[in-house]
Amino acid sequence: MIFWTVVILGSYLVIFLAIGFHSGRGAGKDAEAFFVAGRKLNWLQESMAVFTTTCSAGAIVGTTGLFYRDGADMVGYIVAFAFVMPLTYWYVGARLRRLGRERGYQTQAAFLGDFYQSHYLRWGAALAGALFSVPYFMVGPVALGILLKEATGFPYWAGALLFLVVAMLYTVKGGLRAVADTDIFHGVLLLVFFLAALVVLVLHGGGFINILDSTKAAVATSGHGMAMFYVWMLYSGLITFCWPDRAFRMFAVRDDNNMRKGVMLSAAMMAFAAVSFLIIGLSVNKILPGIKNTDTTLMSALSLVAVWLVPWLVMNTWGSGMATFTAGMLSTANIFIKDIFEPWYARRRDLLPGRKRDRLLVLAARLFMLFLGLATVLVCFYPPPFIWNLINVTLGLFLQFSPILLLGLAWRGVTRLGAQAAWTTGVVCQFFWTFLSKPPSGTMAGFDALAVNTVVLITVSLVVPENKQLKQEREDMRVVANGMDEGAARATVTHADPQCR
Repeated sequence: MIFWTVVILGSYLVIFLAIGFHSGRGAGKDAEAFFVAGRKLNWLQESMAVFTTTCSAGAIVGTTGLFYRDGADMVGYIVAFAFVMPLTYWYVGARLRRLGRERGYQTQAAFLGDFYQSHYLRWGAALAGALFSVPYFMVGPVALGILLKEATGFPYWAGALLFLVVAMLYTVKGGLRAVADTDIFHGVLLLVFFLAALVVLVLHGGGFINILDSTKAAVATSGHGMAMFYVWMLYSGLITFCWPDRAFRMFAVRDDNNMRKGVMLSAAMMAFAAVSFLIIGLSVNKILPGIKNTDTTLMSALSLVAVWLVPWLVMNTWGSGMATFTAGMLSTANIFIKDIFEPWYARRRDLLPGRKRDRLLVLAARLFMLFLGLATVLVCFYPPPFIWNLINVTLGLFLQFSPILLLGLAWRGVTRLGAQAAWTTGVVCQFFWTFLSKPPSGTMAGFDALAVNTVVLITVSLVVPENKQLKQEREDMRVVANGMDEGAARATVTHADPQCR
């Protein structure tokens, strides 16, 4: 199997490079083409991008292990991806897509800064998106280098560098379009792998009836198990439209029709993946009970009952890792260039007009991505002791953007002070319940921080009145976001809110 693992993975990477280089032609002509594919992504590119980055290497290995350990207590994860994620992603994504096309937004930081007229939120979102995305995607080469070494004996350092070189080459060359088209190729193969693994493991586990006849298959109706249902439902359901490497693609979709189709397809694929994780976890519990290191769940089971699938597991795990790494690197560069570098350098000094400025921005983005690649090399060989703590914080931290995005677009009563106070409170609580104390719910720090964040947003917005001018400017943005006729929208607002008359 070592020979076939090397051959299959090598062929896979060559195809990745070919697709990436072919798709990325002309991406360097301007910043919009490089970062958001000229705002022309279709429904297949959008859905596969969300699917492959959400169904990351960590999800294939780690989430399968969580289902193995917790069984049906993790069913909130399935509800999140089948229902909560598509509804929230569509609601926020469709509106940000329209605003992005109208006002040129490519990042959520730019939108939040304008929507709330807040430099604090603009810079807070930009710095959080850049700094906390980095450790998450940088550990990908580490994990996949280790996986390749365990599967083939290939030196760890060579595997990590191979991963980095391939991922960097097509992303730096082709930008988002190259990443999106490689995601399509990987997404199709990943779906086929899930289907094959399901059939094999269910058969070896004694069939569906035998698999479902276990305590692990029972859904908790109280206690910690029930609490985890709600935690996973909110965590996984809300994080997709907040996480920079998934959310920035909202600005790249061609139109509402493609966005709608993309959301529906990504929801179907993510629901299938989540159910696959559950069935795989329950099946392996029947085949190999008592696995202590749950991250080895899928590899251990396939090595025992279907060793021919191991090369395909390695290949798909690498593909998912590359999807997450390239999206994370590209979104971080997007934030750095559009929210930090361009306002500070290109706009203020106004050194270059039009096309020359765009080329400067793309060159700066590519140089920054090369810097991120070199930094990733250091992480691979000299990992800092705190990086895993940062990764644990990252998920909960990005979740704190969900109230000011979702309620901000849906509720006219939200205020700038309420948004600033809520986000700040959520971030402080996230760090406090991660490093200094246990969260009151006994589950995850980000869940408790989200609850406090939401209460603060609603309370402050109700208690402290908003400036009428800011309120009207925000409503004007909602008009564009909702795709409404401006006259009809203003009439609706005036009827609903007498203060706007």
